[in-house]
Amino acid sequence: MRQNHTRIARCTVLMALVVGTLGGCSNGTPPRRYVSKGGALVACPSAPHCVSSDAPADNSHYVPPFVFGGSGQQARLALLGALAAMPHATRINVRPGYIHTRFQTTLGFVDDVTTIVRPHKAIVAVRSASRIGYYDFGKNRDRVAALRNNFDKRAWINEPLVVWPWSRL
Repeated sequence: MRQNHTRIARCTVLMALVVGTLGGCSNGTPPRRYVSKGGALVACPSAPHCVSSDAPADNSHYVPPFVFGGSGQQARLALLGALAAMPHATRINVRPGYIHTRFQTTLGFVDDVTTIVRPHKAIVAVRSASRIGYYDFGKNRDRVAALRNNFDKRAWINEPLVVWPWSRL
């Protein structure tokens, strides 16, 4: 009987340490820059927790950019509406042609999504990366796919778009 109590106590202590460690460092430090001086998205690190449309097409980090018809302003509005429809999204920075959004999981892990509207190419460049850890179990790739789906629904219609109140058009 005493062995069971000892085993339970060890498991409880171990679980408390793991949860405390995850909770204490789950926010991570945001990167210094999300866009390089040349206007491209910052390159993904070697870890698989990042995807980017500015990565080389033969790279495992690559995701295609979002394609749109119409003006850059229409694409921006569609993007704002698509981001507003995503759960756990918090706006960090919105400038003409640039949107940085933070996503936080229920466990407190933070991912950064950066988008740049490039009207001369009729595309939206996108990068999604976890702040900490090595693997993200495909979460950033799935998030970009969901954002693309939401964006496509809005970018190809001629109806008023729902945007976040902070979008300041």
